[in-house]
Amino acid sequence: MNRLSSLWVLVLAVACSAACTSVVEGSARAPSGALGVTAADVTPHPSGPSTSSAANTVGSSTPTRVVTLRTSDGTRSAIVHHPRSARKGAPLVVMLHPAATTALDAEAAFGFDALADRAGFVVVYPEGTLPSYQNTWNGGRCCAPASELGTDDVGFLHALVQALRSTDGLGSQVYAVGFSNGGILAYAWACLRPGDLSGVGVVAAAVMVDCADPGPVTVVAIHGTADTSIPAAGVTTDTGVRFPSVDQSLAPFRTADRCIGVGHAGAAGDARIQKWDCAEGRRVVKTVITGLGHSWPGAGAGAGTRSVADDATGYLWAQLRRATS
Repeated sequence: MNRLSSLWVLVLAVACSAACTSVVEGSARAPSGALGVTAADVTPHPSGPSTSSAANTVGSSTPTRVVTLRTSDGTRSAIVHHPRSARKGAPLVVMLHPAATTALDAEAAFGFDALADRAGFVVVYPEGTLPSYQNTWNGGRCCAPASELGTDDVGFLHALVQALRSTDGLGSQVYAVGFSNGGILAYAWACLRPGDLSGVGVVAAAVMVDCADPGPVTVVAIHGTADTSIPAAGVTTDTGVRFPSVDQSLAPFRTADRCIGVGHAGAAGDARIQKWDCAEGRRVVKTVITGLGHSWPGAGAGAGTRSVADDATGYLWAQLRRATS
């Protein structure tokens, strides 16, 4: 494990302990449409060139920018990376950072910019709320303080995608990818906004909203047997917050996708993989890695260069790109 990966494991163990297991029971506020979005603005990317237009022209030499949306929860922001390889109609990947980290951290750690350059998609890194305290997302019953405040993060993401459709010439395929609290929000988005997403890819996450009818969507989940923050088998915390198991989290999507049978089981190294083939080309994939804790496999240098489970970035994209809208 490289130094950056080790740092992420330490930070995220502390983050989930503080933000997840201490929350009180609650429910995600119902999405509120456009959230009162009144404008989309562009500012220079903190680590890259600036752009003076909301529309990122195909072939631009300034592929990375920051966009802001004024919402009912205040001004929200996101980093957008639109490489020259992403032509009109390109897919969008929405990368959701975990608690106690930032959009810039996710951009630096997970390798999605370089993968987008090679594969020709657009990637956006939204920012959570209250950066002075945990920078969390409201994924339902996790994570505080966003969950306690009822922040409309699902509505923010919906509005963000709508804004990017008008500026970046996106196609119909939109994929939500998230880690820990970010993965919890990705699940919540699929549950509360049926039809928004073509696919969901999560690492170390659980469904924390009522999800009786999520609508058909491809779902790929990675979890570790040594994850004690959000265990693969599920857990109820000392404060009464219940994290369902991986199987329980995937169950409503298997139903919505009309998946066939018990799935196909296989192994690749330390990963145990179960895949369900579903209607209209969709799929549900459960990947459990022996010995993996609460961490993103392959974070740091080289992330996204392989399509195997110990490189979560490349693996999730390889699985999700087969999804149909």
